[in-house]
Amino acid sequence: MIPLYRYLTGSVPPEFGDSLHLQVFYLENNKLTDSIPESLSRFGCLIKLNLARNKLSGSIPTSFGNLK
Repeated sequence: MIPLYRYLTGSVPPEFGDSLHLQVFYLENNKLTDSIPESLSRFGCLIKLNLARNKLSGSIPTSFGNLK
């Protein structure tokens, strides 16, 4: 595990959504900006997603409603 606490800035890279087998994804306490990429809804096995305490804007993509 690589701690990413407060090291990430800018937009959430859409490529993160290519990690289809990722189950837990914590990106809280960074300086991420812009909106949540729709590609993150492609996580097939996602159990937990934490994007708290960033500077994200916009709505949560509707495709997140398809996550199980």
